[in-house]
Formats: sequence, structure tokens, C-alpha cells
Amino acid sequence: MTMKAINIYRYYFFSSRNRPDHARAVIQFWGDDGYLGAAIFYDDDHTLPPAIQYSSGIIGLNYHMSEFQPILDMLRNEKPVYIHYNGELNSRLTTSGEPVGEGEIT
Repeated sequence: MTMKAINIYRYYFFSSRNRPDHARAVIQFWGDDGYLGAAIFYDDDHTLPPAIQYSSGIIGLNYHMSEFQPILDMLRNEKPVYIHYNGELNSRLTTSGEPVGEGEIT
């Protein structure tokens, strides 16, 4: 199991990709240890490959394009955010525990 805090992210969208097995967008992550990995986004009807952690420790998480905006919102609005590898089917982006209602306007 690997879990590392994300300090910096960058995202981009590809142009002119017509094959369903090609990624449409990527969000890359960096932390205290340098490059941590990426979230790779595919068309919503594409079967996602499992998450992977390479021998270098870099993590690849796969999502559908419909998840792009919620993930970007998490990166913009939450702190800390972690990239967490726990096997092919249980890896994720996550926040730490937070009090209920924290940051809410009343």
C-alpha cells in the first residue's frame, strides 16, 4: 500500500484523438518525493484498465471523463489530497478525515 500527499497538479486535454482506447485527458501529480503519478481519463463508455503502480513507484489511476470535474474540484478545494495505491481495484484519490460542515457557510 502506498499513500502520498499531492502538492502540485497539472492537467491537459488531448486534441484529435478518435480511438476509444486513447486517453482524453490527464491530471499529473507531484509531491515531496517528486512525480507521484496521474489520473488518466477515458470516454465514459470505455472499459477502464485497472490501477497500476510501476516498479518506480509511480501510480496510474483510470477514470471516465464524467469524473474529471469532481476530481478537479477535489484538488482545488480540499487539502490535503492523497494518491493512494492499494491494488488494482482499490486505489484512489482521497482526502484526510474532516469535521462535518468544515468550511461551510452558515
